Amino acid sequence: MVATSIDLLALNPADFPPPNPALPNLRTKGLLVVDSTAFAYSVGVAPKHTHADTTEVQLVLDGTGTEWLGDKQIPIAPGTFVVIPPNTAHGGFTGGPFHLYTVKTPPQDPTDYHMVP
Repeated sequence: MVATSIDLLALNPADFPPPNPALPNLRTKGLLVVDSTAFAYSVGVAPKHTHADTTEVQLVLDGTGTEWLGDKQIPIAPGTFVVIPPNTAHGGFTGGPFHLYTVKTPPQDPTDYHMVP
């Protein structure tokens, strides 16, 4: 592993790959994968969904509103830290758009999105 520094807020839309078709309003840039953990930066919003095999941690950098976490909506704003165990509904944001620093362990399989009504 090489020491690195990334200015997340300096990234612009051209720095992000196209959105995952399952989450068309969320753009995610993978930053680093190390020791079975993936680090990424996401901009936008996602519908309510779960991941079967991944624990997700979100740090809200920008945007104010709510997000579903389990069976309730929680307020989120810059500085909010959210821990999402596997099989926990999350997303379904109101407000935003949001800028989220995310950590996923183990790294999420690209097909591990399960939409929740």
